[in-house]
Amino acid sequence: MSCTNYSDYKSNIACVVESRDTKTDIFAIERELFENINVFNQMYSCYIRKNYNNEYGTRTPLPVSDCSNTNISDASINAVFDEITNLVNQIDAIIPDTPTGDFTMADVNELTVKNDKIRNDIAIKMNELKEGKGSHAAASKRNLDATIYGSILWTTLATGFLYYVFVEL
Repeated sequence: MSCTNYSDYKSNIACVVESRDTKTDIFAIERELFENINVFNQMYSCYIRKNYNNEYGTRTPLPVSDCSNTNISDASINAVFDEITNLVNQIDAIIPDTPTGDFTMADVNELTVKNDKIRNDIAIKMNELKEGKGSHAAASKRNLDATIYGSILWTTLATGFLYYVFVEL
């Protein structure tokens, strides 16, 4: 199955997801990986704070109240680190090493150029909608404002002239 319909994003992504039979396995492993990374970070943080407090006893101690239930021995930290390494290796084993499509760097560059053109086109259109600097809408608004102010000025001058003609004569 070739997932190359780039004009319809939803169907292309669905094609990519459906072509992988291991998508749920990867999700479960990633979830466990993130949980282990959080545990590792908690253990490492407690380890550093406790060692700092032991080494610099004369300075203001760092808070370690949230570390009371955390086992911060070298063995436990290494065990969690080994679990993380194992999970990363499992994910690497699931993901294929060879690309599933026949894409070259030229194809990727061409797609990048197309995306940049679309992005610039959208930016120009949004600038027009928002009457941004340099847009035709902003120029039209300035032209309309100038016309209105000019009309008000001419009306004031003509009224003043007519008043002068009829009052002074």
